[in-house]
Amino acid sequence: MEKLALSRKGTLGHYFEMLVSTLFSISPEIETTHKNVVVRDGKTTVGEFDLLYKQSGNWNHLELAIKFYLGTSDQTSGFNWYGPALRDTLGRKLARMTDYQLKLPKASSSIDVLRDLSINSIESEALMLGRLFYPYTNWISKSLAYPSNVSHYHDNGWWMHASDVYSFTKTNNFLFLPLMKYDWMAGARTHLPLSKSNFKDINHPQMVAVFKQAGQNKFHEIQRGFIVPDDWGSK
Repeated sequence: MEKLALSRKGTLGHYFEMLVSTLFSISPEIETTHKNVVVRDGKTTVGEFDLLYKQSGNWNHLELAIKFYLGTSDQTSGFNWYGPALRDTLGRKLARMTDYQLKLPKASSSIDVLRDLSINSIESEALMLGRLFYPYTNWISKSLAYPSNVSHYHDNGWWMHASDVYSFTKTNNFLFLPLMKYDWMAGARTHLPLSKSNFKDINHPQMVAVFKQAGQNKFHEIQRGFIVPDDWGSK
């Protein structure tokens, strides 16, 4: 559990992998697990198995991802859903997972690695969780368009530019709580007094939990959003 706590200080993806692998390792249904198994071809790293687990006598390869994407233009295309830093898209991530990561067990360099773990046959699967954030006008009107390979029941929220925050908070009695990355995955709670935040000068996207006050020092999260700089998306 100490390693799990320390992983909160690393990348969100690594923290997510640690959470899932910890759950698998303590599950009575899982016989054995191996996590972050590296595959090399000589000195070249070919890839890495996120999690290998044995259940009911069968081995499975589970690829893991936790992603948060903001939708732009035609939202039925996965390539129009961008990560906050604009370096990744949902379409690119799904393509890499399908065309490369899930095929890793079939690579010639993987055979010896799996054999050393006494694995002769294995099935691959993926667990990709996260949230899609729609432009606020689409989200509030429930005009939610998304790629066909995304679950209808996916978690969602909204995004808006920093210059739009004032009019949003002026017409709604809501309060924002900026979140650290390791809090992006779960519902937010707070008992501390909240005040209306000023996002005018932000220089990077900020995920926020939106609260409504229910009493003295009592707040309920009602929405999840992203505040982005006014030039976000045009870089």
